[in-house]
Amino acid sequence: EIQCAPLSVFEFEHRHRLYTSQNIKDVWIVGKRHFLRQRLKKTQMMFLRYSSFWGWYLLETHVESKTLLLKFDLKEAPVSSQLSYRCQKFMMNSKGIASLWHFRPNMTACFYASENQQRLYAQRQINQKTQLGIKIAEGLYTNGLTLAQLPSELFTIWRKPGQPVTLLSFLNEQISKKMQ
Repeated sequence: EIQCAPLSVFEFEHRHRLYTSQNIKDVWIVGKRHFLRQRLKKTQMMFLRYSSFWGWYLLETHVESKTLLLKFDLKEAPVSSQLSYRCQKFMMNSKGIASLWHFRPNMTACFYASENQQRLYAQRQINQKTQLGIKIAEGLYTNGLTLAQLPSELFTIWRKPGQPVTLLSFLNEQISKKMQ
């Protein structure tokens, strides 16, 4: 389905259930309003799909250039909402569509975030008392930890789109362990 207009989660779920009930795998192609940029918006999450060939991906229609843009291998930074993805263009014709469905990129590349940048981002969130910063600060305080004491992996390994911030998950697990 090509989606250019705003769409509520309720309406999306309704359409998705209709497709599923008819054994149709729904693939969403989004218009300009829903294009991915540097950060993932909650309203874009519902259009993301997973493929063993492409990882997490989104298809965009670029009418003016008559192309489809596959944004694939989507990952979200460990702490910030910064996105990383690769792109491949396909012409909006039968040959281009066939190329899209047979596209098999090399998916062995690993993404690592800058540990220092992610730690600084977390510290800025704490200093600015954002929702994320407050949660991080509470988790650190409850665990008697500082950002400097946390393992590097929490700041270097990219996460699946929409997955909770790994740092928060870690801090919450530590709290749960203490309560047992």
